[in-house]
Amino acid sequence: MTIVNAIRLAHTEHVVYFLLTAYVETLDHHDSVRSSLPAPVKRLPMAGKIDVVERLRALRDAAVAHAQSACNVRVVIQEAVEVFSAAVQRLRTLQTGAAV
Repeated sequence: MTIVNAIRLAHTEHVVYFLLTAYVETLDHHDSVRSSLPAPVKRLPMAGKIDVVERLRALRDAAVAHAQSACNVRVVIQEAVEVFSAAVQRLRTLQTGAAV
């Protein structure tokens, strides 16, 4: 199961934040490409849904800025966009009470 799938299946907001935090904590410990993500994206702790949305916006801006960069950087940014997008979508679902 991927982190994206785990986030999509999370039963509570707490689990979403836990998984997202665990993902962010790995960014500086995996390799130099992952640690090149914008510092605001990697800042802990998470400060709620608005904070997650702002981090997603920063990642999308980074994706545009690195559109012509080395393939590895683009792949890492795209992965992070997918993870944060899944978290935002799941938080919205859980907050509206439409949990799966």
